[in-house]
Amino acid sequence: MSTDQIELERMTCGYFPDKITCTELYDFPTEAEAGQLTDNVQHAQQAAFDTMLEKGFRRYDTYIYREVCPECRKCVPIRIRVSDFTFSKNQRHLLRKNSGITVSVTNDPKDFVTPEKVALMKKYTLRHDPDRIQSDDQIITNLYKMNGLADERGLFALKLFFSGVMNMDYRLDGRLIGCGIVDAGTASLSSNYFYYDTDPAVMKLSPGTYSILREIQYCKDNGLPFYYLGYYIADCEKMSYKGKFVPHELRDPLTGIWSTGM
Repeated sequence: MSTDQIELERMTCGYFPDKITCTELYDFPTEAEAGQLTDNVQHAQQAAFDTMLEKGFRRYDTYIYREVCPECRKCVPIRIRVSDFTFSKNQRHLLRKNSGITVSVTNDPKDFVTPEKVALMKKYTLRHDPDRIQSDDQIITNLYKMNGLADERGLFALKLFFSGVMNMDYRLDGRLIGCGIVDAGTASLSSNYFYYDTDPAVMKLSPGTYSILREIQYCKDNGLPFYYLGYYIADCEKMSYKGKFVPHELRDPLTGIWSTGM
């Protein structure tokens, strides 16, 4: 990777408050820089991103990062080899149960930060963190960062920094009930963030699980061999659920080798 390392960032761990994280952080390569890493000129950034995902990196804002905590190896990258994945009986039932939900995919930056999505994110954030009341401007700032929207002046603008960012919009009876921010490589899809309506009627539809199934289906429909779910943390309930999607592969933080986990 030809990008310059920014720093090893250290802060209190969001999953284990008694631990300190150590994060390896890089600027995301521009299209010109990525073109030096691959022969695929047309999709240089996305092809380079495949390589970064393989090495355990993820994207946030205009950066790529991975956890390299020297005293803790609990954050384990997890992915699904799409050709090996078959929907289980329960998963097929959930897909049928939610057949009334329509999913549209957009890579147009104008669709990433809208009044509808600001309201949805505000509602989602308030339920999951009631003590963290955010203004609309703060929500907008977060959505810009999550979607990697930036420009050379450092001012908010509808400019997509990474060409692979997409939104998967979930609607029920025309109403937006969920939005998945996903990052596409040329051979992979990375589930970056999913926020959704927290009304009880929507929660009964298991929106989080449903979004993963639809993202896997997107990979199948578009010939993407790998689907990355981020980090699997066995000792953390918020992150251990990813292990239920089988078969999957886990990346050993020490050796970098991916192996099948059931």
